[in-house]
Amino acid sequence: MPVNCSVCNSACDGEPNLVRCAENCGAVCHLNCVPQKTRSSKKDWICNSCKPESSSVASSKSAGTTTISKEFLFNTIEAFKKEMLKELKKIATENVSLSTSLSFLNTTVEESNKLMENVRKELKKTQEDNLKLQKENLELRNNVSNLEVRVRNLEQYSRKQNIEIDGVPESNNEDVYAIIHDVGRAIGVELKRERVVAAHRIPSFNKKRTPPIIVRFSTFEEKDVWISSFRNVRPLTANKINPRFNLQNKVFINEHLSPENKQLLSRTKEAAKTKGYKYVWTRDGKIFVRRSEGEKCKKVDTFADLDKL
Repeated sequence: MPVNCSVCNSACDGEPNLVRCAENCGAVCHLNCVPQKTRSSKKDWICNSCKPESSSVASSKSAGTTTISKEFLFNTIEAFKKEMLKELKKIATENVSLSTSLSFLNTTVEESNKLMENVRKELKKTQEDNLKLQKENLELRNNVSNLEVRVRNLEQYSRKQNIEIDGVPESNNEDVYAIIHDVGRAIGVELKRERVVAAHRIPSFNKKRTPPIIVRFSTFEEKDVWISSFRNVRPLTANKINPRFNLQNKVFINEHLSPENKQLLSRTKEAAKTKGYKYVWTRDGKIFVRRSEGEKCKKVDTFADLDKL
């Protein structure tokens, strides 16, 4: 009857390398199927059937190993769950903090938007008020400028019959009417005392300048005669008026301008020189300029007009 190996359960008949159970149960085993330490002492080999105690212990150990592995796995899972719960709580706390921060940020943004809207409305209102004020300021400036022109015209109108004689030397106890008589003779005009309303010198803003003589005639036409006669004989010097002056001072006879018109005339002469205007003159208290002979003249009413030349 063939015998099988108690380990691998394959046939053992006819094989020289066999091991028999030491308990004489008749069990055999291939030499290669037993542990290395048993091969050197074949008589000590005992089959598994003859080792119940060892088998039980082995089974017990095997079962114990299995139990420990489950406990280890359970403990590992529990630890993992705790760690995950801890992390989840941390994440939840961070999410609450983030949610609070986002809520605060959203509130702040809304408040900023409201503030910006208020600022925008205030800025718009300020711009509208500014435009309104600019318009009013422009109107006021125009009104003031018009009033200044009117006042200056009124002041000039009060001088429409006056002439200003400038450059005649001043002396002590002088007779102004005698000087005017000599001036009239020098320009070819007979002085008619009844046509002179008043004659006197007036102080000059320039202390180094000789005070001019103002003559007020009874008629506007008389004033024009004196100015026209002077322009026909100019240049006029002081020694031609009276030899006792013995000076070569230039004498001028012009319209008696108001202080504002004098300043405007002075500025007009400066601007005309800079901008290439050849002629500057006054007529009836009004100032005119002309770039060259034959061109159209321009009237200067205000200082602003000088920028338009």
